Amino acid sequence: MRPSVQLDSAGLRKVVEDAAKQWDPKIELVLNRVGSRVVDILRSYTGERNKRGREKHPGGWGDKTFKLRDSFFYEVQHERPGLWLLIIGNTAPHAHLVEAVDGIFVVRGVAEPGGPVDQALRQAVSEIAPEWVVT
Repeated sequence: MRPSVQLDSAGLRKVVEDAAKQWDPKIELVLNRVGSRVVDILRSYTGERNKRGREKHPGGWGDKTFKLRDSFFYEVQHERPGLWLLIIGNTAPHAHLVEAVDGIFVVRGVAEPGGPVDQALRQAVSEIAPEWVVT
């Protein structure tokens, strides 16, 4: 006789939902920390200046009116237990024009490996949920 496992989908669903309820508060804390940190990074200055003498932001652009800098935002959305979204964006009307210029970015480059999101995520997890592993 072969060993078999009988799966009770209602029981499994409850296990998953219970686990999600336990993890969700930490997930929300981590994502809020990451979003806040990434927006701070994007608004910061690199110490370099562009061709017009304006201080550069991490995306390589200089800001005359500060509208682009001040229009960064993040939002954490809870879709259902265990499913969260972190949205990082910029609402400046001209953000898409800056994003289209070769060699600079507004938000496009933040999610690359080793970029601001990756760094902020690793730091937030180590502080809030050190038992988690970021791969």
